[in-house]
Amino acid sequence: MPKIGEKDNEIYSSTFVQIIFMNRLLMNKEDSTKLIDFPFYRLHVLELFAGVYLFFCASYDLAFGKNHFYIYLYLQAAAFFVMGFGYIGTFVPTS
Repeated sequence: MPKIGEKDNEIYSSTFVQIIFMNRLLMNKEDSTKLIDFPFYRLHVLELFAGVYLFFCASYDLAFGKNHFYIYLYLQAAAFFVMGFGYIGTFVPTS
């Protein structure tokens, strides 16, 4: 004898499998209307924020500072931007 709600669980589980299957089909389908093809999983937000902050500090030092720290700060900001956009290290394509 089936338990209470057992038939509903079968319906929900089969619907869940259908949704996963449809998502996989849609992911494999090429989308020609997509304007930007940038892999957003390679963005590192904290490094980008640190690069923006260092760039701001370097600009402030260039405008109002008596020392020449802005040279090193711009180089450090550029390094953080390179890391933030994921252009450092090994990237292994999945396809």
